[in-house]
Amino acid sequence: MKKVKLLFVLPSLEGGGAERIVCNLMSALDKNIFDINLFLFTNKGVYWNLLSDNINVFFGNENEKNSKLMVVKNLYRISKNMDIIIGSMELMPTYFSVLVGKLLNKKVIGWVHINIDSILNDKNKIIKFLHKNILLKLFYNKLDKIIAVSNGAKENISKYLNCKNIIECIYNPIKINDIKEKSKEEIEEKIEKPFIMGMGRLERQKNFILLIRAYKILLDRGIKHNLIILGQGSQKECLVNEVKKMKIDEKVKFLGFKENPYKYLKQADVFVQSSIYEGLPTVLIEALALNIPVVATNCPDGAKEILDNGKYGLLVNMNDEKALAEAIEKILINDDLQDIYIMRSKEAVNRFDDKYIVKLFEKIFLNWSK
Repeated sequence: MKKVKLLFVLPSLEGGGAERIVCNLMSALDKNIFDINLFLFTNKGVYWNLLSDNINVFFGNENEKNSKLMVVKNLYRISKNMDIIIGSMELMPTYFSVLVGKLLNKKVIGWVHINIDSILNDKNKIIKFLHKNILLKLFYNKLDKIIAVSNGAKENISKYLNCKNIIECIYNPIKINDIKEKSKEEIEEKIEKPFIMGMGRLERQKNFILLIRAYKILLDRGIKHNLIILGQGSQKECLVNEVKKMKIDEKVKFLGFKENPYKYLKQADVFVQSSIYEGLPTVLIEALALNIPVVATNCPDGAKEILDNGKYGLLVNMNDEKALAEAIEKILINDDLQDIYIMRSKEAVNRFDDKYIVKLFEKIFLNWSK
């Protein structure tokens, strides 16, 4: 049987949740049915170890320069031999995929990992206007299919579509058994327990400053836990300086990006997501898979969906450091509440098991290859 040639398009393999999910899906797809290819704008990132050996990788720019013309030119060249192109992140990867796909008469699928409006709120007024009023409508309406990672993300992107029936919600595939196995590894560096944990890119979206300020409230109330933050990003220096100003730098540890974050996550007493926007925050699911109680801001989108309106973890209003501190404290001082969330976490993750989710993706790819 002739294999279906898939081309996933990403800017890079930098340390974000979306990139990790795309890598996991590519490696999990049936290689007897699909020929898996990955196109990256630039040759950089941290997730190379997640790619299986039989995935072909191509680059728009080997020298990492941000030449959009060169990226499109190389994407066009590579796409000639593909059956389906998957714009695997929002905006530019999807715009380029649509442009090339329509020129070559190829099927193009868009993958939406996040609340589009929230991304654009971080842009200046001109860029925001350009995307919302021209580019999104122009390119996303030409997609053959859109996959959204949550119902919230689906509802958000549907505002820009003329045809709503091209969009489908499919949750992120999570390798639950792999996460549990990796969590058994020993931590090399000395970590003082007990600790609260946050994890993600150190960017404005993740709002780690809120977590740090809530943590300072907890310390002032007599909580003895340390705070561990995993991840890298442009806000690290700012966050480190803020911690020093608060004179809590001995209690807050920035450990950077970790190939295996699960061995740290498994040791946490509570996991906290403080974001101002998401799509389907994978790390919340990973914490639940390890039976760790979670607290999350009720941001658009995904956290509310994952936690089923608070059934599987505590939800608090965005940008409310006092409410976040109170929710964390509520879990830390209440053993019965911890036990309830640990027990419920076992049923919470079944919806995201990769074996089930991967089959849904395979079905879509096969349908659109005909």
